[in-house]
This record gives sequence, C-alpha cells and structure tokens, in this order.
Amino acid sequence: MRGSAVARWSALLVALGVAPTDAAAGAPGADAPKPASRPATEPSAVTRPTSLPSSATRNLESGFDSFADRQAPLLVPNASGDEFDLSLIAEAAGFAATPAAAAAEDDSSVAGAGKAGAKKGEWLIAPLPNHMAEFGWGIVARVGYIFPLDPTDKVSPPSVVAAFGYYSENESWAAGMATKLYMNEDRYRLTAALMHASINYDYFGAGTDAGTAGHSVPLNQEMTGGLFEFLFRVTPGFYVGPRYVGANVHISTEGSDAGLPTPIPANETDTVVSGLGLHAQWDTRDSQFYPRRGYLADLDLSFHEPAIGDDFSYQVYKASYNHYLGLAPNQVLALRAMGQFQSGDVPFFALSKFGRGPDLRGYEIGQFQDKQMLAAQAEYRLMLTKRFGVVGFAGVGEVVPSLGELNAGDLLPSVGAGLRYVIAPQNHVAIRLDGAWGREGGQFYLTVGEAF
Repeated sequence: MRGSAVARWSALLVALGVAPTDAAAGAPGADAPKPASRPATEPSAVTRPTSLPSSATRNLESGFDSFADRQAPLLVPNASGDEFDLSLIAEAAGFAATPAAAAAEDDSSVAGAGKAGAKKGEWLIAPLPNHMAEFGWGIVARVGYIFPLDPTDKVSPPSVVAAFGYYSENESWAAGMATKLYMNEDRYRLTAALMHASINYDYFGAGTDAGTAGHSVPLNQEMTGGLFEFLFRVTPGFYVGPRYVGANVHISTEGSDAGLPTPIPANETDTVVSGLGLHAQWDTRDSQFYPRRGYLADLDLSFHEPAIGDDFSYQVYKASYNHYLGLAPNQVLALRAMGQFQSGDVPFFALSKFGRGPDLRGYEIGQFQDKQMLAAQAEYRLMLTKRFGVVGFAGVGEVVPSLGELNAGDLLPSVGAGLRYVIAPQNHVAIRLDGAWGREGGQFYLTVGEAF
C-alpha cells in the first residue's frame, strides 16, 4: 500500500552555534582546600583519575542540553498550536503546524529559550528522521534563521525564516519556505509559507463503511500552494486575525477505482483551492513544549468560493480544546477534544480525516474520512527519570456525512503507549516513539515533541 501519512511540519532546527558549557563544572577550584602533604612515595601529586572523566561527561551533557534548549522554538512542530490545512500535502511537508515561538509566562517557555539569542540572529540546520505507517521512513531537513525582528523589543519571541525539504521511502517529497514574525512586543504575529509537494497515498473513499471495507487505489497528489495569516492580540494569550490558503492541486491515479464505494469524481483531480477565513486562539499553557497546566483553545473558519478563485463552494469550521492537569511533579494528564465540520461541495482530498495530526493515532491517514469529524482523547504522561518517560493514551472518534448520522456503533477506538527521551531539559523537548492501535490494526510513530 502506498502509504500517505505525513509528519507534520515539526519545525526547523538544531542550531549550528556552539552551545555554552560550564567548563568548571565538577573541576577542582583554585580556592579548594589543599590536600594534606603525603610521603613522596604516594601518588598524591597526580590528578585524581576520576575527576577529569566525570567533569568532561558533565560538561558534554550540559553543552548538549543548552544547545537543544536554544533550538526549542524549531524542534517542536506544534508548540504554538497553530495549524493550517493544505490537505495531505501540508502534513507531508511537515506543515501541519507553523514554526512556533510564541510568548509564554515562565522561563521554561520558548520565550525564555529565545532570550539567549535575542541580540543577534542564529542560523540553524535540522535533519530529522521520522516514521509514519503510510509513508514509511522519511527525513525532514530544515535550514532556518532565528532572529529578533526588533532588537529593542524585549517581549516578542524570536522570529523565524526557514526553508525545508521532505523525502520518504514511498517517494513522496516536498520543499518550501516559511516565516513567522513577531512584532511590536508580540501584539502582532505574521505567518507566511510557500511550498511544492508530490505525495503518494491510498484513497479509500468517504465514510466509515468505505474505510472498514479497506479497498483503496494508489494516488499521487501534486500541489503548489501557500498561506498567509496575520493575527493581532486582543488580550494576553488571545489572538485573532484573517487567514488565506491557496493551492493548485493535480491528482493522478495508479489503478482503477471501480471497486471503491465512492469513486473519485473526475472534476476533482485538477483543481484550484482558495480559502479565506478567520483564525482565533486562546492559550494559557505554562509551557508550549510540555504543558503541566492551562489550556489551548483554537478556532479556524475557512470559506472557499469561486468568487475568491476556488473551483468549489464549501466551508470548513474547526475547533479544538486541549487541557492540561499536573497530577504530580512528574505526572501530567493531557485531554483533547476536537471537531471539524464541513458544508457545501467539498472535494474528496479536503474531507475531514483521521490519521493526520493527533486525531486519532492508530489509523492510516484518509482511511476514515467524511464531512463531519469528532474526536476526544486523554494521555497520561509519567517521567521516570530526568530523561526517560512513558505515556499511555486512549481516544475515540467518528466521521459521518452529517451530524444527524452519528452512531455509537461506528465509533473508532484508539489506544496506545509510548516512550520519551528528553533532549532539551529546560523546555522538556523529547523524542517521541508511540505505538497505537485502532479498529483496523496498529501503527508506530517516531518524531519530536508531544502529540498535543
């Protein structure tokens, strides 16, 4: 099967700069008490054999930690919670979320991480491997520049300009450029992106019955598109503003769709997408990378009409709510609920679908898709040591053509567990390895950053 998943745009980084190290950590100080004199036959004048290795190890670990924390704004794709939809292509390119560095309330946030390089810019490069069941193994390479848009602005997080490329073992690929700018003490946030991609995936049709049947046809979807968004701050933590998404989409099949419950409409294989909408976000999380308390509420309204260049007329309303509860210093319960609702003449590649982003893990992207989608899940996060942690998660969701057709018998379950290894302790950025099982089997995921 020609898998189709995608890794979201897990943002661009791992710095080229040299991380500061504490060269004196663990080393004997000049003012340290001198050892008592010993007979000349004793090797007391020789440096203690364990001090240098211990000091070097601590220095190396400290240097790596500092290096990784400085890159936190780019390591985690969805830290700001910003999402935009260019269908499958967006996620394949790692574009499900824009590179983030939004202000937060404490020094463990990205704002704190950005202060180290606040007076000058920093070049970054980040080749990051990932795995999605539909695409197989892949790599996302990013080159970015993090910098203060106004060196006198002590409030705004650092801005980002970057280029990226993606390639997977099923020969899907994508390349593009993106920027996120923070202005006037973080009163305004501008996001813009351009990209081209060629993604191979399987089309199952629309509806729960089509996904359950499991019959699919391989597709290749090519797209050139981008987005522009400008948000302004209403109150601390609450941003709202317009968003535009546009793309040229061409889809070709590699087989017959005669056996599919819902064949591919001929007028939807070579189209123009053009959507104008509104994006609102309210964020009270104590950290964008590993929240222990607070919530993130996100609302995205998008209107596609021939009057603004779209080949179809349809509307998309998406809302999500994440809540974080700190159960203990090393335990967090993360909760998420979301809904995506569509009306009008929605092209098949723009349908609401499970498998992309955090909703729901354990399903091949697009196997279950329709106009309406609802999902809820919970994840328990436990840190066993400073570096290692485990998680367990479970959720449920459903896709239907209309809300009146919701049926408990068609609910799709999701359950799984995962391992975490923290590479940036200050911001708690971790490598994530998850195994998830749904109604049709299991999947595993390797990426950076928490699922939500």
